[in-house]
Amino acid sequence: MSTKQIQQNQDFTTFVKEIKNKILSSQYEALKQVNKELIELYWSIGQDIVQKQKEFVGIKGFSVQKLWNMRQFYLEYHQNKKLQTLSREISWSHNLYLLQKCKDELQKEFYIKSVIKFG
Repeated sequence: MSTKQIQQNQDFTTFVKEIKNKILSSQYEALKQVNKELIELYWSIGQDIVQKQKEFVGIKGFSVQKLWNMRQFYLEYHQNKKLQTLSREISWSHNLYLLQKCKDELQKEFYIKSVIKFG
């Protein structure tokens, strides 16, 4: 291989490395900007929540875990009218237990009916 070819190969390798570095640098800067926007969004949502909480002074019973449970409860049953109706017939603690233990809708229905029937 001639000296000229070696130099061309080195130049090309350097060129490719520079391009890769530019791409990686741009990706990193984009990620930093996205992260900044997300942090600002989360800050704003947190601020909104704190402001709304001031309107509900003295109301208790809505812990973070309970709110997540309420969300899961809705997501599990919102498309199944039968389970929506049946779930209202049993206690909250029974519903939570079924949400955690039963993954199949038929299984949930069976256990809800059993709780209604046998207590």
